[in-house]
Amino acid sequence: MTSSSHVQSIADLAQLRVATLELASDLHLLAYDLKIEIQRATDWVTTEAPRYWRGELQRAEREFREAQDALAAMQATVGGRDKPAATEAKKRVAILRQRVQMCAEKLRDCKGAAFEVSRAAAGLFTCAAGIEGLCESDLSLASARLERWILALHRYSETAPPAPPPSSSPAIDSLAQDPDRS
Repeated sequence: MTSSSHVQSIADLAQLRVATLELASDLHLLAYDLKIEIQRATDWVTTEAPRYWRGELQRAEREFREAQDALAAMQATVGGRDKPAATEAKKRVAILRQRVQMCAEKLRDCKGAAFEVSRAAAGLFTCAAGIEGLCESDLSLASARLERWILALHRYSETAPPAPPPSSSPAIDSLAQDPDRS
């Protein structure tokens, strides 16, 4: 089986080579940006979010203890009429208890999410490495091949006879294909 190709313009191949190099450069930058964003997300989930919720839990526990102490002090007051109503203090203790529970849940959630995000990040890092490999090998190889083809076509066009002018009718085309018909 014979294959043939018709090149309209060597300049088009040169533009394709330039576009291939630009694509490789753009993809390389995108892979780099992807790795940076993956690392940022991983750092946030594995380090910053747990640190934040640990601090919030400590603060909530401290406020809860203080509210409990204030409630206990109110309830320890001697005397029936002189005893202040502890309704608001009890509400505050209940709200702060819920806050402590919520902060503890968020901290546990961060630990679980850290594992999942780290596992997903590893897969994304593999994808980014694949993109970089594509840029450094496949697209680079394609560009080098195009460059060799362009050089070969330039050499061929310098030694080849001039191309015949384009024909204007099917009859002339058939004569050009079968010179014995005339």
